[in-house]
Amino acid sequence: MRPIIIGIIGSLFFSTAFIFNRSMELAGGSWIWSASLRYYFMFILLLIYLRKKKYIVEVIENMKKEPLKWIVWSTVGFGLFYSTLSYATVHAPGWLVAATFQLNIVAGSLLTPIINKENKSIPIMSVLISFIIIAGVAVMQMEHVKSVPLQSVLLTIVPLIVASVSYPVGNRKMMEVCNASLITTERVFEMTLCSMPFWIIVASFGYIKTGMPSSSQIIQSFVVAIFSGIIATILFFKATDLVKN
Repeated sequence: MRPIIIGIIGSLFFSTAFIFNRSMELAGGSWIWSASLRYYFMFILLLIYLRKKKYIVEVIENMKKEPLKWIVWSTVGFGLFYSTLSYATVHAPGWLVAATFQLNIVAGSLLTPIINKENKSIPIMSVLISFIIIAGVAVMQMEHVKSVPLQSVLLTIVPLIVASVSYPVGNRKMMEVCNASLITTERVFEMTLCSMPFWIIVASFGYIKTGMPSSSQIIQSFVVAIFSGIIATILFFKATDLVKN
C-alpha cells in the first residue's frame, strides 16, 4: 500500500508539468526551453541539497564505474522522455497530454521482460486491466480528432508513446546500474547530471531558433523543476524502488 500512496502523491506533483508547460506554450514560450530549463534548475537545486549532505563524491565515484550506461539511460529516462512530453504540449491541451501519458502504465507492464532481470514474465492481469486505460485514451483522442487535424493528433500521440516508453525503461535500467548503491535523491541527481549533454544541445538549438526565454517562462520552469522535477521524480523513483522485484 505504501508504494501506491507514494505514487499517487507523486502524480499530484507531476501534474504541474502538464499545466505549466501548456501555459508556457500558449504564452508563446518554446517547448525547448520549457524542457531544458526544468533540468537546469533541477541540477542546481539538487547540487545545493546534496552538497550539504556531502554525497557528491559518492555520486561521482558511482558514475565512474559505468559512465556510458549512466549517460545513455539517463538521456533516455530524462532527456528523451521529457523532450517528447514537452513537444506534445504544442499540439494538444494539457489534460489530453496528461491522459495519454497514462500509456506509460501499460508500457511499464509490457516491457517487464526487458527491464526486469529477476522477473521476465509479463504481468498478464495488469496488462488486461490496463486496456481500460487504453480504451479511455482512445475515446478522448477520437473526440480530439473531431476538432483538430489528424496531423496534430499524430504529433501528440507519437511523442507521448516515446515518452511513455522512455520513462520506465530509463528508470529501471538505472536501477540495475546503481544496484542499490545510491539513495533515491542521489540517483535522481546523477541521472540529471548525466543527461546534461543532451540538454545543452537542446538549449543551444532553442537559443538559435527562438532566442532566450522570457522571464515568465523561466519562473514557471523553476516551479515545474521543484514540484514535477524534484518532488514528483523522487517520489516516483522511491515507489519504484519499493516494488522493483
